[in-house]
This record gives sequence, structure tokens and C-alpha cells, in this order.
Amino acid sequence: MSLYHIYFSPTGGVKQVSDALLEGLGRPDKQIHLLNQVYLANLALQPGDLCLVAVPCFYGRVPDYVREKLSQLSGHGAFAIAVIVYGNGEYGDSLLELRDILESCDLRVIAAVSAIAQHAIFSQYGKGRPNAEDKACLKDYALRIKQHLATGHFGALNLKGHAPYHDKHHLSICPQAKGDCTNCMKCVEECPVQAIPRENPRCVDKSRCISCMHCVSICPEHARTLNQAVLFVIARALKINYNEPKNNTLILSEREDKAVQEV
Repeated sequence: MSLYHIYFSPTGGVKQVSDALLEGLGRPDKQIHLLNQVYLANLALQPGDLCLVAVPCFYGRVPDYVREKLSQLSGHGAFAIAVIVYGNGEYGDSLLELRDILESCDLRVIAAVSAIAQHAIFSQYGKGRPNAEDKACLKDYALRIKQHLATGHFGALNLKGHAPYHDKHHLSICPQAKGDCTNCMKCVEECPVQAIPRENPRCVDKSRCISCMHCVSICPEHARTLNQAVLFVIARALKINYNEPKNNTLILSEREDKAVQEV
């Protein structure tokens, strides 16, 4: 069995979660970051392989960019673990949607994890997570998934969510560069959707930007930022649902007509 790790972690939170899971699963034979220009159709998955797929939740859904990348996969009946990482609000239909995407690629999804990481835009929510307790919890989840995999008995993986999924409500929160920008082009080269024009990297193409905040997180001069007045208003509106710490969850596929969930 080969272990594959496919993830999209524009600000690092998803990678921290999946690394904690890999502490229990073992060292992956291949790691693929969807932030890079990769073509997953070339990935040679085989029956019996295990694929850990970890992505962020954007507004309760899987980002379109991620969906398009994952749709290139040919799973050939390999096993998969679906992981959604969110910023302490609600993950909506995203975990259900990720399971469906992977199953449409001929992957057998035997487990699903929802995990908390510090919010990519509103850092006061989920601040410092995943923390040491989260990472220990996630490692334990991985060990339980391995035990489940060893049984060889997999039924349905029942997840909360709605089908059809709820409509996407994308907030237009696009970073802009301040006067500290040195035109180093790092953001231009690493933007996953090519939303920052090379001829004027201080600007952003709002029709392309997915608000992943990767450009903000990698800027060596900390020159890219968001409208603070707009953030303040939105953050106050989110407080009622985002302030109380949420728990990570593990859902295993059914055995003997009973789903298993760890909180």
C-alpha cells in the first residue's frame, strides 16, 4: 500500500492539520500541494493505496479551484480520507461535497475528518489552532482510521450536509498591496489562480481572486493587506457563530449498519 497526501493549504493551517494526521498514518510516499500547477491525472493510484485529501472550507463549500484540480484524479478504487479544515465557524456542506468529489473519481472514502485551524482572514477566530491538544486528537484519529482500514469492512460514509449543496456566497475580500511593496513578484508567481498581474502586482483581479490569503501569508514585506474597516464589520457579524471553540470530528464508514463518530 502506498500513502498519498494531497492538500491545498494557502496559509498553512490545512498543512498543520494533515501533518498531525500523518503522525499517525505514517510517512507519505508522495505529497502533492494543489497550490502548485499540478496535473493529478498523472497520479498512478492503485487499489489498496490510501489517499489523504485535506482542503479548506470556503463559505461552507469546497473551493471551485480545488474541485477542478481533484476532478482530474483517477482513483482506481484506492481508499481515501476526506479532511475539511475550517476557521471555527461552520463547515456547511463542504465535507459532504468533498466526499462526493472523491467518490466521483473512483476513490473509496472510508473516513472523514473536520478540523479547526486559525481562520485565514479573521485570525481572532480559531487563534493558535491546531494546538497541541488538537494535534494529539488528530493523531489518535489517524490511528483509529488505520484500525478501521485493517478490518476490510466498509459500508456507507454518512455525513451531514445538504444535497443539492447550498449556494456559494463568496465575499469579495481581495488583498491589495500597500506602499511597502517592492515588486518582488513572489505573490505573482505563487497565486494559484493568477489573480495578481505581473505588470502591476500592487493590484488584484477581483474576478479571479478566491480570497485564499496565500499572497498575504507569503509577502516578505507584509505589504499585502485587506480593508480593515470592512474586516471589522464582518468580524463583528461573525462573532456569534465563530467565538465559541469548536471540536474536531472523525466519522468512519459504517460497519454493521452503525456509523462511528469521535468528537
